[in-house]
Amino acid sequence: MITLNKLKSFVILLIGIFIINPVLAQKKAEVKITDLQYAGNKVIISYDIVNYDKNDRFVIWVDVYLANDSLCKDAQTFEGDIGTKIKGGKDNLITWDLKSDNVFIDEKINIEVMAKYMESDIGVGTAVLYSVLYPGLGNYKLSRKKSYLAIGAAAYTFLGASIIFNSKYRKTFDEYLASTDINESDDLYRKANNQKLASRIFGFTALGIWVTDVIITAKQAKEKRAERSVSLNQKKLNYFFTYDPLIKGPSVYFSLKF
Repeated sequence: MITLNKLKSFVILLIGIFIINPVLAQKKAEVKITDLQYAGNKVIISYDIVNYDKNDRFVIWVDVYLANDSLCKDAQTFEGDIGTKIKGGKDNLITWDLKSDNVFIDEKINIEVMAKYMESDIGVGTAVLYSVLYPGLGNYKLSRKKSYLAIGAAAYTFLGASIIFNSKYRKTFDEYLASTDINESDDLYRKANNQKLASRIFGFTALGIWVTDVIITAKQAKEKRAERSVSLNQKKLNYFFTYDPLIKGPSVYFSLKF
């Protein structure tokens, strides 16, 4: 026999499968410089964007630091995979035109490719409204991951099942009230109770998915806005490519930031 505790466990399990699991599966993109070359008064920077979602778009820019760790404000002329709406992937190239910027390298410089997610056009309120109408739609609008749409399909399926079993329960209960046979009445009563419980199971499951998705969507939307304003390069372990004029080529060093 299905009990209330089993019902709770069932609801929690489904919420974990359809909502929490997709959220935990998300990963944060990273930017990695792979090569740096100097040719004809130009610095060619190669970099990869890894751990990205195919629907992610990034804002990319380059920070150039002098030997005293001050930002080189003259470094302005960059071409290639830089700016807005940059897709994730490998073998991205950026060219820095030293001549156009009137920059002459006579000291070590540190070059870092910076990135952040492009701002989403979907606000917190709009994302929540989408999820109220169709569970998973709010997060789909934020991330464009089609897997979130399965949440809504599940919620509406359970809601439909709840309505069907509730209708069956009412019909069976009416038959129970009209029955004059004791044995038949007992069978109809048990059948009606099982249908009523099944209706509640599916109904509470749909409600659980709905409410949990709205809460998580609101949280995700807030985190997206905060995350997209922060550089993807902010990690404790940072690595930079350094152009050394003495060897006329790049060298690499690591630094820990706490």
